[in-house]
Amino acid sequence: MLARLSQMPRALARKALKFGANRSGATAIEYALIVAGIAVAILSVVFTLGTEINNVFSDAQVQVKGRGK
Repeated sequence: MLARLSQMPRALARKALKFGANRSGATAIEYALIVAGIAVAILSVVFTLGTEINNVFSDAQVQVKGRGK
């Protein structure tokens, strides 16, 4: 039993080193940040140009309806 207790700090140290060397969690966070940045860029473009695009289609609709009369 005493021998096992003396080996526990080494085992914990090995596990801590292995956990520190694992980079998969950091990679997932980096990808999440990239996706969030792309989403913010898309939303800002949509909200900025959305009204203008709506006006263009509304004007086109008015012109098409005017020609049909």
